[in-house]
Amino acid sequence: MLILANSDQNSSLVVAANTLQACWFSYAALISGVSHTSITGNVIVNNLTPTDKTGKAPLSLGVSQSPTALAVTGNYLNCRSDLGTMQRTDILPFPIPAPASPVDPMGEALAQLNSWRFLNYEPRYQ
Repeated sequence: MLILANSDQNSSLVVAANTLQACWFSYAALISGVSHTSITGNVIVNNLTPTDKTGKAPLSLGVSQSPTALAVTGNYLNCRSDLGTMQRTDILPFPIPAPASPVDPMGEALAQLNSWRFLNYEPRYQ
Protein backbone atom coordinates (compact mmCIF):
# COMPACT_ATOMS: atom_id res chain seq x y z
CA MET A 1 0.00 0.00 0.00
CA LEU A 2 1.40 3.38 -0.97
CA ILE A 3 -0.32 6.60 0.04
CA LEU A 4 1.16 9.91 -1.11
CA ALA A 5 -0.33 13.31 -0.39
CA ASN A 6 0.77 16.88 -0.91
CA SER A 7 1.96 17.98 2.53
CA ASP A 8 0.71 21.52 1.87
CA GLN A 9 -2.88 20.32 1.91
CA ASN A 10 -4.91 19.68 5.05
CA SER A 11 -5.20 15.94 4.44
CA SER A 12 -6.18 13.14 6.81
CA LEU A 13 -5.97 9.35 6.72
CA VAL A 14 -7.35 6.54 8.88
CA VAL A 15 -6.00 3.03 8.32
CA ALA A 16 -7.80 0.71 10.74
CA ALA A 17 -8.50 -3.03 11.09
CA ASN A 18 -6.79 -4.13 7.85
CA THR A 19 -4.53 -6.99 6.87
CA LEU A 20 -1.85 -5.74 4.46
CA GLN A 21 0.59 -8.21 2.91
CA ALA A 22 3.46 -7.69 0.50
CA CYS A 23 6.55 -9.51 -0.69
CA TRP A 24 9.13 -6.92 -1.78
CA PHE A 25 12.22 -5.04 -0.58
CA SER A 26 10.41 -1.81 0.19
CA TYR A 27 7.74 -1.17 2.82
CA ALA A 28 4.55 -3.25 2.81
CA ALA A 29 2.77 0.01 3.70
CA LEU A 30 4.25 3.47 3.10
CA ILE A 31 2.44 6.69 3.99
CA SER A 32 3.92 10.02 2.98
CA GLY A 33 2.80 13.62 3.09
CA VAL A 34 -0.48 13.14 4.98
CA SER A 35 -0.87 15.81 7.67
CA HIS A 36 -3.24 13.94 10.05
CA THR A 37 -2.72 10.16 10.26
CA SER A 38 -4.17 7.36 12.39
CA ILE A 39 -2.89 3.80 11.89
CA THR A 40 -4.63 1.50 14.35
CA GLY A 41 -5.32 -2.23 14.74
CA ASN A 42 -3.73 -3.49 11.50
CA VAL A 43 -1.74 -6.57 10.59
CA ILE A 44 1.07 -5.41 8.28
CA VAL A 45 3.18 -8.27 6.91
CA ASN A 46 6.10 -8.32 4.49
CA ASN A 47 6.70 -11.95 3.48
CA LEU A 48 10.05 -11.33 1.81
CA THR A 49 12.83 -13.51 3.20
CA PRO A 50 16.04 -11.59 3.94
CA THR A 51 18.56 -12.27 1.19
CA ASP A 52 21.49 -10.11 2.22
CA LYS A 53 24.36 -11.23 4.47
CA THR A 54 23.29 -8.97 7.34
CA GLY A 55 20.07 -10.95 7.81
CA LYS A 56 18.07 -7.76 8.26
CA ALA A 57 14.35 -8.28 7.98
CA PRO A 58 12.45 -6.49 5.23
CA LEU A 59 10.33 -3.45 6.02
CA SER A 60 6.72 -3.46 7.20
CA LEU A 61 5.55 0.11 7.82
CA GLY A 62 6.96 3.48 6.89
CA VAL A 63 5.60 6.93 7.69
CA SER A 64 7.60 9.75 6.14
CA GLN A 65 7.43 13.55 6.26
CA SER A 66 6.41 13.85 9.92
CA PRO A 67 2.69 14.54 10.03
CA THR A 68 1.11 17.31 12.09
CA ALA A 69 -0.93 14.77 14.09
CA LEU A 70 -0.04 11.09 14.25
CA ALA A 71 -1.33 8.05 16.14
CA VAL A 72 0.09 4.57 15.51
CA THR A 73 -1.19 2.04 18.04
CA GLY A 74 -2.15 -1.62 18.30
CA ASN A 75 -0.61 -2.82 15.04
CA TYR A 76 1.14 -6.15 14.40
CA LEU A 77 4.25 -5.73 12.25
CA ASN A 78 6.25 -8.84 11.33
CA CYS A 79 9.29 -6.85 10.17
CA ARG A 80 11.15 -3.58 10.74
CA SER A 81 9.57 -0.15 10.63
CA ASP A 82 10.63 3.43 11.17
CA LEU A 83 8.39 3.88 14.23
CA GLY A 84 11.38 3.85 16.59
CA THR A 85 12.81 6.95 14.92
CA MET A 86 9.58 8.95 15.07
CA GLN A 87 9.35 10.91 18.29
CA ARG A 88 5.87 11.41 19.68
CA THR A 89 4.69 15.02 19.74
CA ASP A 90 1.44 14.38 21.64
CA ILE A 91 3.28 14.09 24.98
CA LEU A 92 6.18 15.81 26.69
CA PRO A 93 9.21 13.54 26.19
CA PHE A 94 10.34 11.42 29.10
CA PRO A 95 14.01 11.98 29.98
CA ILE A 96 16.37 9.30 28.75
CA PRO A 97 18.96 8.34 31.39
CA ALA A 98 22.55 9.13 30.43
CA PRO A 99 24.74 6.05 29.86
CA ALA A 100 27.17 7.20 32.58
CA SER A 101 24.44 7.61 35.24
CA PRO A 102 23.37 4.84 37.63
CA VAL A 103 20.82 2.45 36.16
CA ASP A 104 17.33 3.85 36.51
CA PRO A 105 14.87 1.09 35.52
CA MET A 106 11.87 3.39 35.75
CA GLY A 107 13.55 6.05 33.59
CA GLU A 108 14.39 3.51 30.90
CA ALA A 109 10.86 2.10 31.02
CA LEU A 110 9.31 5.55 30.60
CA ALA A 111 11.77 6.64 27.90
CA GLN A 112 10.52 3.92 25.55
CA LEU A 113 7.16 5.72 25.45
CA ASN A 114 8.83 8.57 23.52
CA SER A 115 8.42 6.74 20.17
CA TRP A 116 5.50 4.95 18.54
CA ARG A 117 7.32 1.59 18.46
CA PHE A 118 6.34 0.79 22.07
CA LEU A 119 2.61 0.91 21.28
CA ASN A 120 2.82 -1.68 18.47
CA TYR A 121 4.14 -5.23 18.17
CA GLU A 122 7.35 -5.29 16.18
CA PRO A 123 10.09 -7.92 16.48
CA ARG A 124 13.39 -6.42 17.60
CA TYR A 125 15.20 -6.61 14.27
CA GLN A 126 18.23 -4.50 13.46
